[in-house]
Amino acid sequence: MEKPQLMRKLSYFALIVLLLGIICIIVGAVNLANVKSVEVADNKNQPSEWYFAANLTRGNSYWVYIEANAVWGEPFNNGAFTTPQPVDVTITSPGGGITSLQAYFYGLSTSNPDYREGTPPAIVEVTYENVDSSSLSVIGTSGTISFSVEESGIYTVRVLNEDWISTPPDFFVFYKDVSSNSGTYTLLASAGGVLSVFGGITFVMSIFRKEQVKHKRTRK
Repeated sequence: MEKPQLMRKLSYFALIVLLLGIICIIVGAVNLANVKSVEVADNKNQPSEWYFAANLTRGNSYWVYIEANAVWGEPFNNGAFTTPQPVDVTITSPGGGITSLQAYFYGLSTSNPDYREGTPPAIVEVTYENVDSSSLSVIGTSGTISFSVEESGIYTVRVLNEDWISTPPDFFVFYKDVSSNSGTYTLLASAGGVLSVFGGITFVMSIFRKEQVKHKRTRK
């Protein structure tokens, strides 16, 4: 077989491997991003507490839902508050470290067309003041209290009494973010990366070699 034909076939093969690798990366990444939230703990049977603790596992990602008490919504409903209001929240790690944050709650006035009776204020923004990085890593979503756990054990979320809230939240819920078949899709994405690198390098080398063969034939 002549060298130009061999190089041409090699370049086609490399291009196919490269495209296959890209497809594997896309499929793996898309499915890894398809995360479902599964409830792992709540205190709905013992509501109206200022704090709630749950046993969390290292390596998992969690987020915390805080159901505001109906009383919290009254200043929004009557128009006294027109902007989100901060509530101080702490997360105590198994080793005693404390992560402190402010969760901003917002509700609607009764004159708002979107107002629905009985709908409590909801968290619309979260800002972190201190993070116990030895036990958890904050996940960069500004609208939820989200973090991944670096140390297994009991984590306690506590709402601190503010001037504008005199009653505790209705309840707390811990959710775990779950990606189905994450191991398979992680492997698929990794394999896609390897194939892409191999295919890309081989494709470039085949083009380079093909050009070299052309130059040699021209010199003759």
